[in-house]
Amino acid sequence: MSHFVLQSIDPLYNCSTLETLITSPDVGVLKMQLGSDCADDPDLRYGYTLDPEEARAIATHFGVGFDPIGPETMLSHLDWRAEVPYLIHTNRELFLMPNGTKPFATSAIAYPTREGDGAVEILFEPHVQPGRIIKRVVEPFDPPMAGYRNGPYAGFRNLYYALPGEEWRIDANLLLWSQLKYVAWNETMERIWGRLLGYTDAQNDWWIAHLRHEGTSWGSATAYAVVDAAALDWIRASGCRALPWATPGFEIRLELRWPHPDVAALQQWMQATDSAAVIRLGLTRDYLTARAVELRDGIRTYLIPPDAVPELNGNLNRQIEIIAEGSQTG
Repeated sequence: MSHFVLQSIDPLYNCSTLETLITSPDVGVLKMQLGSDCADDPDLRYGYTLDPEEARAIATHFGVGFDPIGPETMLSHLDWRAEVPYLIHTNRELFLMPNGTKPFATSAIAYPTREGDGAVEILFEPHVQPGRIIKRVVEPFDPPMAGYRNGPYAGFRNLYYALPGEEWRIDANLLLWSQLKYVAWNETMERIWGRLLGYTDAQNDWWIAHLRHEGTSWGSATAYAVVDAAALDWIRASGCRALPWATPGFEIRLELRWPHPDVAALQQWMQATDSAAVIRLGLTRDYLTARAVELRDGIRTYLIPPDAVPELNGNLNRQIEIIAEGSQTG
């Protein structure tokens, strides 16, 4: 089932303060409303900025109550977020903190910057100057991350915001993340971080269960790939423990996709590549670090040539999952 959401963006908080859900709409009608803006997005997976009249026209057509309260409305495809039974804090930090709902927030600015990168810091400043929110900037930058933004950059400038009396959360957060020098991120660390950010135990319980369902393996990278029928047979014959390592010409393209692709996206991926199946791999944390990365439509992609498949197999830390199959035959 497809869901789209209309979100009225409040310019003072740079977040949605009014939104409505459009359930199972006729995507063709939405594309007509958006016109040429969505020419390269047949399934409307991107977000679109609308003016008030455009937003009202869409709301009226689909019979939902919506009257924008600001000059900008976002229309976006709602994926796994439709399932979340609580309010996600992301992009709502400044709206939640002044009323005491959220005690702590983090942000980071990558350098060299791009247009709009400093928007969060600018919006927070009117609350920081009178002391309603405490700000701390941590420098020097974190070390550069290979492949970030598909080019060289200087690193991150990390910003931390806390309500008065909650400054201890900044130090606790820094201590938590410093432990990555000694141990891989794990479920306990995820729970601690969630509590520092202001989520309840019940909300953390839901989030952890969701991550388990999506195949997240703590301390590792989750990657997706498509394979043909012959490779699929080989994977099954190995007990789903390895990719074909002695097949001439076999190469595989790994994609880091988040969130987990839905059924429609998996089927479209197989059809577009004439593949037999989509598989999900759990890889040791550092395996991809030194590999060349390519960004395709914002997705981090790694090409593994035939002679590198044995190394890939040696870095699998769980069984290969076959998460979708098509009708291709060998």
